Amino acid sequence: MIIGAKLFKPNQKRQQELSWFIEQGDKHLAEYLEKRLLIFPVYHRTAPNHGGLFKELFSIRKTFLRYLPYIIYANVWGLPSLTVPVGTDQQGMPIAVQVISMNGNEDAIFQLGEFLETNFRGYVRCKHHD
Repeated sequence: MIIGAKLFKPNQKRQQELSWFIEQGDKHLAEYLEKRLLIFPVYHRTAPNHGGLFKELFSIRKTFLRYLPYIIYANVWGLPSLTVPVGTDQQGMPIAVQVISMNGNEDAIFQLGEFLETNFRGYVRCKHHD
């Protein structure tokens, strides 16, 4: 991996371009999230059965590529997030949303999380596989 990383290392000009692009993206994101919370589904459907996600991740069809963006924003940008269960399907499998905002706005995330938990399902252990 180290050899491959060195082979494909961008030149200094490209590194500067990438740094500028990331810096601009960070500024834009901070401005956008200044007074906003993002709410995304955690997954494109209810929670899959145990092991079901791995089948999708390693599927030849690569269907996960259509749905992975829902859950990667917080990780890629280093943003605080909170996952809150809001319902269940007919088999009792959880449906959840992920609340995301900028660093320093965690209080708003928790306030919305508390509202969602109080007014919707909240955490209930799934007994589908027990």
